[in-house]
Amino acid sequence: MTRHGIGMALAMAVALAAPLACLGEDGGAAASSADLLLAKLADKTKLAISISAVAVFSPSLVDARSQAERLLVILRGDGRDRPVGLVQEAALLPAGIVMRGFETEREKALLGAVGNVQTLLRLAADAVASAGRARSLEAATLDLFRGYACLVAAWGLPVDGIAIPGIVTLLRAFEIPFSA
Repeated sequence: MTRHGIGMALAMAVALAAPLACLGEDGGAAASSADLLLAKLADKTKLAISISAVAVFSPSLVDARSQAERLLVILRGDGRDRPVGLVQEAALLPAGIVMRGFETEREKALLGAVGNVQTLLRLAADAVASAGRARSLEAATLDLFRGYACLVAAWGLPVDGIAIPGIVTLLRAFEIPFSA
């Protein structure tokens, strides 16, 4: 991503996160809001991982499409005000990191992790949307599995010793307890 792209992404995230900053006048309240946002995002991501793991084993195309619809609501929202999808929630994370006041190098690394999460959640949403349009159970299953893989990667636990910095990295930086 270019410097301009990073700057635009940060500007958008700051604009979207303005409500977080308004919740409190001191840094502690803003940091607490960022903590809550991250904890909520983590919980919804774990739910999406669970649903997608089950969706991969859908017995029919109708079932697979139904599971894809459920997952799309979690990932993209329902098109109304509520619930907000994971993709939109992840867009708020950069502002929470900046408000938290991490040292420069740590902030840069955490913003990289947020970029990974945002990209992987968008890829998961695209895969799940494709599953919802699939014309065969086999195609839907492959798309749902791709969505599952992207969600697991966004979570960020090591697989065979390799981890993409993701939600787990952020939870640890914010010192938010979680279960794997």
